[in-house]
Amino acid sequence: MKIRFTYALNTESKLEALLEELEIESERCVIDFINTTQEYFKHHRKSKHVIASELPCYYRKLRESSNKVVVFGASESLRTMKFLIDFEGIDVSYLCDNDRTKTGHNWFGWTVSEPDRVFLQNDRYDVLIVSSFHHEIRNQLSQYRSVENVYSVYD
Repeated sequence: MKIRFTYALNTESKLEALLEELEIESERCVIDFINTTQEYFKHHRKSKHVIASELPCYYRKLRESSNKVVVFGASESLRTMKFLIDFEGIDVSYLCDNDRTKTGHNWFGWTVSEPDRVFLQNDRYDVLIVSSFHHEIRNQLSQYRSVENVYSVYD
């Protein structure tokens, strides 16, 4: 422990230079990334229409739905889907998960609810399953009369 402390004291003056060097290297990496991607997309362009046609149909259906939208599956895979859901302008009313240890906790800006607390209400729901347990969840959702449409990112 004493050796580490002595080393830290002896190299303290080099820290600022190291941080500046790392910042310059980071900026170089960003510039390289931008140049590489710009060069790639010069030769691989897609129109907005083509990009829109490649999106899964559930984005449009959920965005236009008059039902409340529920995302099912509070897992790490939700991180990417949260970005896409927000980007597509889908208004999510609830996030559900079967793991009761997650209930009440915040996942990427949404509070996790138990399925019964949501689907036994007097509303109509469209559900987007983002869990790898999509077959089991789809089967579970079939017991709720309030669920009208079920989509899965795995179908």
